[in-house]
Amino acid sequence: MVRLLEAAFHESVVPIVCSNEHQFIFWNNAFSELTGYTEKQLAASSFNELFVRDTGDNVHQAIYQKTIDKGFFEVIEGKIMVQNKEIIDTIVHTTAFPHERETFLLSYVRDRRLITLQEQLAYENTQRLKMAIQATKQGLWDWNSQTDATYYSDEYFLMLGYQPNEFTPSYDKWVSLLHPDDRGIAIASQNLYLEDKKDSYRIEFRLKKKDGSYLWTHTEARIVERNEAGKAVRIIGIVVNIDEKKKLELQLKRQNQKLIDYSFFNSHRLRSPIATLSGMLQLLKEEYDPSYLNHLQVCVNQLDSITKEINEILNEQEEEQAIEGLKNPVKKISLIDDDRIFHIVYKKTLERYDNTLVTDAYEKARVVLEKIRQHTLETDMILLDINMKGMSGWEFLEEFQKLKSKVPVYILTSSTDIHDIQKAKEYSVVKGFIMKPLTQQILADILPNGSQQA
Repeated sequence: MVRLLEAAFHESVVPIVCSNEHQFIFWNNAFSELTGYTEKQLAASSFNELFVRDTGDNVHQAIYQKTIDKGFFEVIEGKIMVQNKEIIDTIVHTTAFPHERETFLLSYVRDRRLITLQEQLAYENTQRLKMAIQATKQGLWDWNSQTDATYYSDEYFLMLGYQPNEFTPSYDKWVSLLHPDDRGIAIASQNLYLEDKKDSYRIEFRLKKKDGSYLWTHTEARIVERNEAGKAVRIIGIVVNIDEKKKLELQLKRQNQKLIDYSFFNSHRLRSPIATLSGMLQLLKEEYDPSYLNHLQVCVNQLDSITKEINEILNEQEEEQAIEGLKNPVKKISLIDDDRIFHIVYKKTLERYDNTLVTDAYEKARVVLEKIRQHTLETDMILLDINMKGMSGWEFLEEFQKLKSKVPVYILTSSTDIHDIQKAKEYSVVKGFIMKPLTQQILADILPNGSQQA
């Protein structure tokens, strides 16, 4: 054991020196390296010789006496002159220990330059952590379960709409901020973790903001301190704002449940008009009767009604579908849609509205782009589908805007997705979002007055 202690003493990176009342007795390698003195020089020295005079004339005896009187560590700051005449600011920690009727001092010397460097590194690490927390908008909290000493970072306060330190953090304050529906499970989850009945502490709950609304948050924490009995007494954690993510998640959950309920109760309503359409089309192949068209229209109306109901479920928030009318005369229209049936239908629709209109139909958006690049496309307006094979309508718009063409575009689509409506507004060339079918009324809203036939 003595040999182990001796080896630890000499191999320590901390400069240590042992002395009696008058001089140094022995020292470790780190002390020799710090001072630069030889063994012979150190053997004949004391703190009197090392410390410069402004520290005191009899520093060694002062350290010795103060340590003996107190019986524990004595700390003194002073300047030491090393072998190369350099002066080093130091802090000397000393304790006394008796041995064979004599009292000795054991001192370790700290170089203030290294302390300053360590403090700077600690400060820089703290700043990095602070910047990381600010960048990710995470709140930091620290709670001592024994003393109730609680700390919230500035980001924590700001997340809830408060100014930093606007209220005094505490366990009771945290409980009061919890949403009534989340309070029980949040408290129980924390207690289970502190009692070592859970391996981790990760939970989502709502916290009350200053304006009275509630914010969904995600919290993770870790025990960082225990008492002598091994019981957790200090816990540190982070809190993250997940309000938008959680609300979207809950919205999708509601929508899915509505769709499940809707499909269960309305599957017959959907199958019935489809079966009727199929039967009527078969009859039309065999014979024509004008009354059949009325039956077909009824089926189409039923399907359209069901589509609107599904759309209302998927889009809980309505989005305005503004259509901007044109001021300049329109003589030629380019229709871009990969479904040939729509080519036939909408050419007839446009012809019935104004038989002087010329409509060119394209199945591939790339063909239209190439014509624009070559300046061979003659058109006053573009009707554009968005869900197409090959190049989609969105991809077309990205390339079309780069060409800086002034031809107005109207999206004509069967999509009822609110995100498509919102996305269309991002393109300055898009003057309207039209859900199929294209009607005479929509054409009247778009085309200049006087285009419609009398």
